[in-house]
Amino acid sequence: MRQIFTLRDKRSGLKQPTFEITNEQINQELDMWFTNEACEALARETGFIQRSTSRLSGSAFFNLLTVEALDERTISYEGLCDILEERHPNVQITPQALCERMNSDGAVKFLEAGLERTLRETTLQQKAKMEAAWLEPFPRALLQDSIYLQIHEKMACAFKGSGGNASAAGVKVDYSYDVKSEKAEHIAIRQGADSGQGFAEDLAARVQQGGLVIRDLGYFSLNFFAYLTSIGAYFLSRLSFNVNVYLTADANEPVKLIQHINRFGKGGKTMEFNVFLGQKQRIPIRLIVYRLPSDVYRKRQKAAIKAAKRKGRGISLSYLKFLKHTFFITNVPATLWSMEAVGTVYRLRWQVEIYQPCCLRKSVYKKLMNFIHGLMYPDTLSAPLLA
Repeated sequence: MRQIFTLRDKRSGLKQPTFEITNEQINQELDMWFTNEACEALARETGFIQRSTSRLSGSAFFNLLTVEALDERTISYEGLCDILEERHPNVQITPQALCERMNSDGAVKFLEAGLERTLRETTLQQKAKMEAAWLEPFPRALLQDSIYLQIHEKMACAFKGSGGNASAAGVKVDYSYDVKSEKAEHIAIRQGADSGQGFAEDLAARVQQGGLVIRDLGYFSLNFFAYLTSIGAYFLSRLSFNVNVYLTADANEPVKLIQHINRFGKGGKTMEFNVFLGQKQRIPIRLIVYRLPSDVYRKRQKAAIKAAKRKGRGISLSYLKFLKHTFFITNVPATLWSMEAVGTVYRLRWQVEIYQPCCLRKSVYKKLMNFIHGLMYPDTLSAPLLA
């Protein structure tokens, strides 16, 4: 079976290219990270497998909840048991027993450890392209991202969806991953209708002085950036279109950004400006601007126009011009990161979000997070979980 994924910019709503992948490709990805021996060791380490005589192995359980159930859009415990017995004839388990195993503390720890390992493997390649000195000054470097999952409509009373043509029920799974320690720092689940700003505010309480936070526009918050600056922490984000940018802390009017870039950018592909963000906050930041190739920005503009028409909205000429560039903002000083380094570091977050070659890993994340949700809220699994 093929799995189809469409990525969408959380702020603009612009769709990214659609990817089709097979279950065999997903299985190959998992085999690269989890041999049966490694999976069994992880199951014992986390307490999911406590007896050597257990018929349900860690690898059988892990594969059941990642690859082997992907063909089923909705599935019950009985269906999971049928799949398990078909793949492993010696493993005969009742739906009630499987329910108990899935809702055990060991299962939660096992799947969270599996998720952590996929995150580590996802960022490993990009980290290899970076200079070690770029992350060395920060005690922690947190990547924050979220995934929206449609779940069975019977669960809408507990987890209201985001509306539109999607399922009436949905959840948002937010996670932050520390690239330095290679550990999942936090996982949280809310109903799909909730704003991502709640996750943004939650992270503020966990950031320490000197730490680095990398996240995308779905979490864009001037107050959060101002808070990090006040405690001596650092951030890297893209710039939101509607945010006021000022050339000085006491300027009366925001700068006309595109005109300023065209005038003072000297025609370069990469440019840097020291500016201030927010009408009230006036946060001092480095604005890094990457000028996009014409074929790339024209695709972005075309997608933006199409999205606006679909929603019955107009689109401004200034926004279309804005799409000709990629804008990054950071308070990390130039002595630590050159302007060329900023885009390279940000690709760590793109790796987690799964742009292009990493789309295989996203399907693994979705399945893992979906079932972690079930483990945290076992009562909802009386109805099929997946929509």
